[in-house]
Amino acid sequence: MSQPGWYPDPGGAHGRYRYWNGSSWSSETTSDPRATPAPGLSPTDPPGGPRGRSARWVVGVVLVVVAALVAWFVTRSTGPSAAPEDTSTATPTVSAWNETSTPSASGTPSDQPPGAATLVDCPVSPLVTLPHTADGRLHGGHLSVEKLPAPWFDDFTGFVNWSVDTSGQLLEIVPGWVSNSAVGALLTSDGFTSPKQAAYAFLSCYATSSYYRGFTGRSDVVSQAVSVDGHPGWHLRSQVRVVYPEDPSITGDVVDIIVVDTGDPRMLSYWEGNATIGDQPVQRQIDQVAASLTVGD
Repeated sequence: MSQPGWYPDPGGAHGRYRYWNGSSWSSETTSDPRATPAPGLSPTDPPGGPRGRSARWVVGVVLVVVAALVAWFVTRSTGPSAAPEDTSTATPTVSAWNETSTPSASGTPSDQPPGAATLVDCPVSPLVTLPHTADGRLHGGHLSVEKLPAPWFDDFTGFVNWSVDTSGQLLEIVPGWVSNSAVGALLTSDGFTSPKQAAYAFLSCYATSSYYRGFTGRSDVVSQAVSVDGHPGWHLRSQVRVVYPEDPSITGDVVDIIVVDTGDPRMLSYWEGNATIGDQPVQRQIDQVAASLTVGD
């Protein structure tokens, strides 16, 4: 089952967190998960909280099937006038791929663990690279964006497991916490079927990956159809919230993902950027990069 820890209350209580012990939800709730021990533990016992975040942009999603042992895993699209409810945000009971599941209306927790659903795995894509123009911009898939100046730096060693042909930049905010901007592609053979579906799937996998330690939930604040150089796309912006003990002033990231159908039947192309919640200077840089997005190799 998924990793034990405090999660936003799937019963819908605003500002409350409920503990998932790996097989069931607790009856106790709390408004302060960082200061509340797991039910049955003293404050000095190890809480067994959610996964760690890498200082570099190396992300991964762990998948293990429950057989003889209980393993750890966590996972997490119609027109601009009528979008189905996104049930993988406040109620963490559906998968990255099922964005039309109906949350419990009873006001009580679901029996499912956080992130559980029909498809619990995020793809591990094969290595794919495309030829690109050397013009001083970031290129990935069939998109490019402008590069940001130092102290931003190029980082090509890390990758998102479900992405191909990725290039990006990082900016260290505090030790162990970075912002990033990256472009790449998502293979249709991996189940990425449309810009909207792919945007939600990408963000769900990303938010629940090892990139975010202490993940507590996410709130989507923008979900809309966009056009990039005449090609249809989807923009999703979400606040991904965490408990970050090393620096309690950090509460998470504002994450933007734009997925574009450039006409290549093999793939959808994307740009992703994130800035620490409340960091307006970096957020302006991320917005500047988003405005520079173009189609082209």
